[in-house]
Amino acid sequence: MIYIKPIRDIINQANSNYQEGDYIGEDGLLYCGKCHTRKQTRLEFNGKVIEPYCYCQCEKERAETEKEHEKKRELMLKIQRYKLSGFQDDNLMNCTFDNDDGKHTMASKVAHNYVDSFNDFRKIGKGLMFYGGVGTGKTFLASCIANSLMEQLHPCLVTNFSRI
Repeated sequence: MIYIKPIRDIINQANSNYQEGDYIGEDGLLYCGKCHTRKQTRLEFNGKVIEPYCYCQCEKERAETEKEHEKKRELMLKIQRYKLSGFQDDNLMNCTFDNDDGKHTMASKVAHNYVDSFNDFRKIGKGLMFYGGVGTGKTFLASCIANSLMEQLHPCLVTNFSRI
């Protein structure tokens, strides 16, 4: 069985949100004591006039700010999930272009360009392959690329030939 709350109960519950400083305006409706905008509106419903609670301007702004914070939090959680599943070694999550020592400027430029043009490269099926001796920064640059792409919500998996 589904219980539907009577509209009067909803209105009464909402109207109990008065805060110190709120006041009744000349129109008989509740106003916010901070931003001086209405916290109540007048509607006709089933032939009756009702005066339900509504957000004042500062409550609207607060709700929007909370909504934006929640979106950012969800985005960060999604990126974190990508990173946790995309890196076989947790230390690689710290490999970012900001941490590049600049020893291999040409390789760094190529890696940056790949990230900046990723959607174009992806459409034509182009990728990058780094090769060189041990300790030359191949894994570091691959991880920088992956971190940047994951922050743009592209899932990635970083590996190397020895693991393959």
